[in-house]
Amino acid sequence: MISRLIYFFIREWEQENKADVRRMSLNQSILTYLASKLKPILDKKIGRAFLKNLHKISTEEFDNLLKKLQKKLKLDQEYRTYFINFLIWLKRIIFRLVSEMWDMKNLPKLQATILKDLKSYSFYSPKLEEIDKRETSRKDKNERSTNQPKYNTKK
Repeated sequence: MISRLIYFFIREWEQENKADVRRMSLNQSILTYLASKLKPILDKKIGRAFLKNLHKISTEEFDNLLKKLQKKLKLDQEYRTYFINFLIWLKRIIFRLVSEMWDMKNLPKLQATILKDLKSYSFYSPKLEEIDKRETSRKDKNERSTNQPKYNTKK
């Protein structure tokens, strides 16, 4: 799932900067952009669009595990540091897969598994902001319907 987020934001960075990552190397600008976009992993919910077709886990189970991870990241600074280092490592792998290895065969198992998922997943669905707006709107509607006063219709 994290690979999907990274891939999505690499493609988004490409569009915003009118660039082609296949013609460039990973630089600080891209790493900084990805770091800012991956903040939801650390302390927010993740858009449902990225949680489609999870292997052997429901979105509810994923949400529960994410909450546990986020709690651990808040309470344990050393764990947070290691996790951020893991994200940096993963960003480099995903960038390399997208920029250099997209059409390669016989990749190591980790890279092959990630690449297979990225190629089979539809990432150009609605942008995250649109997804977040819809989820917020849905929550607001639910809250309004449950908080409306009940009128007495008897006379």
